[in-house]
Amino acid sequence: MDIHEWVGYSMIVAVLTRIVWGFIGSEAARFGHF
Repeated sequence: MDIHEWVGYSMIVAVLTRIVWGFIGSEAARFGHF
């Protein structure tokens, strides 16, 4: 894999992690706080 693919996968993982954290995360991290 080249650097471009690694960056792409890292971005996807970061976004998915943020979405999941918005549902199961702490009160301050929840989507309802926007």
